Amino acid sequence: TKFMYREIIEETRHMEMFARGIEALNGKPILPSGQHFFWSKMCYKYLPGSLMFMAMIAGEFVSDAVGRAVQKDEKVYSVLRKIAELHQIEEGRHIYFAKKYLEDYTKNAGFIKRSIYSITMALHIYFMITMYVKKEIYERAGITNTKALYKSARKNYRINFSHNCLKTAVDFVKEFNGFNRFTRSFWKWLLNAEIN
Repeated sequence: TKFMYREIIEETRHMEMFARGIEALNGKPILPSGQHFFWSKMCYKYLPGSLMFMAMIAGEFVSDAVGRAVQKDEKVYSVLRKIAELHQIEEGRHIYFAKKYLEDYTKNAGFIKRSIYSITMALHIYFMITMYVKKEIYERAGITNTKALYKSARKNYRINFSHNCLKTAVDFVKEFNGFNRFTRSFWKWLLNAEIN
């Protein structure tokens, strides 16, 4: 319970930091789609606690990986790079303690439960990455033929994300033996994951 309270407090601070970053850029937030709102609501209402926790750490893996990529890219505006750096410091701590806590769920999990945990993580990672490339970004930039550019960007992002940002999540699933013939194929199909 203490861990979850701390998570809520720190994630609230993160949202405030992101909001200030948007204000510094004179920007306007791009909200999640209706589908994202719907599935978020369904998950927190109906998923058992263990699966919700798996979904949460999957989200941490995504934001940590994207944050690391933003920090390395010198073409990104300095304010955004600093926000990514500060966010990643706290995300790293969240991931460390969450992984330790999750060992309670995974250490005695059988084949079916490990498979469900693995699929839950894959679905939530996919859910997260669909929020990073949006047609509205290109429309706001005044780019013509936004539909074609958006399609190309989504394809490119999927390839690059799977190649550069999935390793931490894949390693974590390996730790609790969450990959079998079915789940490995599911991760490869949904996320183009590279799993040895």
